[in-house]
Amino acid sequence: MLPVFASESHASEPLSPSDALKAFDLDETLAIALVAAEPTVIDPVAVAFDERGWMYRAEMRDYPRGDDSGMPLGLVALLEDKDGDGAYESRHEFASNLYYPNGVMCWDGGVFVTCAPDVLFLKDTDGDNIADVKRVVFTGFDLGNSSQLRVNDPTLGIDGWVYLATGLSGGLIVSPDYPEREPIDVRNHNFRFKPGTDQFERISGQSQFGLTFDEAGNMFIVHNRHHIRHVVLDARYLSRNLWLTISDTIEEIPDHGAAATVYPISENTTTAVSHAGTFTAACAVTVYEGHALGDDYKGNAFVCDPTGNLIHRDRLVPNGPTFIAQRAEHEREFLRSTDNWFRPVFLQSGPDGALYVCDMYRKAIEHPRYLPDATREITDFESGKAHGRIYRIRRAGEQEPIQPFAWNGDATTLAQLFNHDDVWMRECAYRRLL
Repeated sequence: MLPVFASESHASEPLSPSDALKAFDLDETLAIALVAAEPTVIDPVAVAFDERGWMYRAEMRDYPRGDDSGMPLGLVALLEDKDGDGAYESRHEFASNLYYPNGVMCWDGGVFVTCAPDVLFLKDTDGDNIADVKRVVFTGFDLGNSSQLRVNDPTLGIDGWVYLATGLSGGLIVSPDYPEREPIDVRNHNFRFKPGTDQFERISGQSQFGLTFDEAGNMFIVHNRHHIRHVVLDARYLSRNLWLTISDTIEEIPDHGAAATVYPISENTTTAVSHAGTFTAACAVTVYEGHALGDDYKGNAFVCDPTGNLIHRDRLVPNGPTFIAQRAEHEREFLRSTDNWFRPVFLQSGPDGALYVCDMYRKAIEHPRYLPDATREITDFESGKAHGRIYRIRRAGEQEPIQPFAWNGDATTLAQLFNHDDVWMRECAYRRLL
């Protein structure tokens, strides 16, 4: 999610949500709108939309190091747009007292939540919008040395498995539901499981915060300095040949390189001089498969850099068995802001086909352990802890209300929805079918 070397804003005061909107630089054919802001949303780091179009959101209020009480501060909130105006004004605290929740995925009327050392399943069964089911699905993920390197971003693949980025912290993973299974060592690997079964395993690639798939099921991962990599082939296939020396199965695909140049318009500086003007906090890689941005954006890869107060875009061009990621904007970025407090950390396609942005909105975005002692003592880690914004990006001049996912119980109808032009509709159908 967050950078190894990040920044502190020079600005002493945050902007209001309305003024923050004026600070954005975005292509004139697109429009950005505020969906929710403090106090309705605080410290958002991940969102997921259920079949009703309601928004589950992980709020990492503990970041970066909790408070003196030692009590868990994180929670999962559930937001509803009751009046249909496109803003999520109604808030329910779905689950509270969670340690550093940083990922959420809808499943079977509830949600999977990554909350190291655990992956939880939370569900409301009595209709009060508060989870009364709280079950540990997996445990053993290491806490690591900081709150920003932990297991995150549960994502459903087209093969019916749920994929997790391990966040660089590793761990020996077990399931309380299947105690007979041997622990899975995920050091230097990601992890996947098939819900409701005893199938779970480590997989090639290790992503820091976020992973994503394109329509064909190709997986892309991210590290703070490496904004997009393609997992070309899982090493478990190559390991069947005992005489084969396995080389790396992960391809660095940007034609503009790792630690690529970025083009911010804010005044933030990094704590590592050598990182200035380049990716230092790449996170939340997302292949956009919605429709509300327009055809030119479909299948493009987006990635956040909260240090630079920007979102970057690449076009994915087939290149043999892999891809080339080509910079989509020349010497600018898809979205950037002059507001030093703008901290985009997560992206998601919504029920209306738009691209949603989670903004933690912090003065400083960094874990103390990565700062020199002298810098740590003078860094303001608290300012912004009561803030947070979520934005929607779509074509300018167009508005599409969020429609709930309607299904009459017929499996054939679900299968037909796999041809829908929007990824949210396809995923809802696929979850229901599974």
